[in-house]
Amino acid sequence: MFNLIQKRFVTHRSVTRIPVQRGLWNINFSLSKLIALFLVSVCMISHAQAGSKEEDNMHKLIFELKITDEGKYKAYRNKIRPLMDELSIVVLKEYRISKVVHSNADEDQVNMLAMFGFPSDSAKDQFFSSDIYQDAKKLFSESTANFEKLIE
Repeated sequence: MFNLIQKRFVTHRSVTRIPVQRGLWNINFSLSKLIALFLVSVCMISHAQAGSKEEDNMHKLIFELKITDEGKYKAYRNKIRPLMDELSIVVLKEYRISKVVHSNADEDQVNMLAMFGFPSDSAKDQFFSSDIYQDAKKLFSESTANFEKLIE
């Protein structure tokens, strides 16, 4: 049978023990990262069950971030919307996170998890290299923090 060991996750008040199989897993995630990974899993499972064949062939980008200025973030999204429509890029899933239960690190504080679908790698490259996106990127930087790609 598997030889189980105990990894310890230390929080500010308690220690949570999580069993890990020796040699197969090396888990060193903060609690908020585990929650984000759980949400990514839910996002992907629900997408797989409800997605159309067209969406199944899309290249996906899953990311988390903290929106710090709703007005500027909305302006950013409005600015890139025509480009997304032109390149057939879609928002497959988008979740607002109302509370990060626990984290000692500021970079773990996020309030949005999203999945974008690109019809191809070339469409993704075209999107991120376009003048429209490069111009809108300033609004993105001014309105968000803690951006991290989880799956690309």
